[in-house]
Amino acid sequence: MEVVRAVVGHRRRAAVVVANTAYTYGDLLVASDAYLTAAAAAAAAAAAAVAVGAPAPVPHVAVMASPGPEYVAAMFAVWRLGGVAVPLALSHPPAELQYALEEAQVSLVGLHERNDTLQ
Repeated sequence: MEVVRAVVGHRRRAAVVVANTAYTYGDLLVASDAYLTAAAAAAAAAAAAVAVGAPAPVPHVAVMASPGPEYVAAMFAVWRLGGVAVPLALSHPPAELQYALEEAQVSLVGLHERNDTLQ
């Protein structure tokens, strides 16, 4: 959460540059809103399934996206949710991905295939 707090003060600074297009920290925070909405709904559903009176589990969220602004926005969303981010490479073989998902006890998976979230 400290990362997100620090970023809020630098909304107009360039954070990621891809193909001569600069994305500011503010752009990434706005883009993370869409990821955050989806992740929060899934986390709420998971928490509702927990026994009454038990503390809500901290969501472990796998992030699978190409390097770039979408990846950063997805990571911001996980942190804003208060979750644990589990970064996974798209290039990993399926067996390694399965192992990582099980070991990290991932409850949500964020997958981004196209680069149009910030456009």
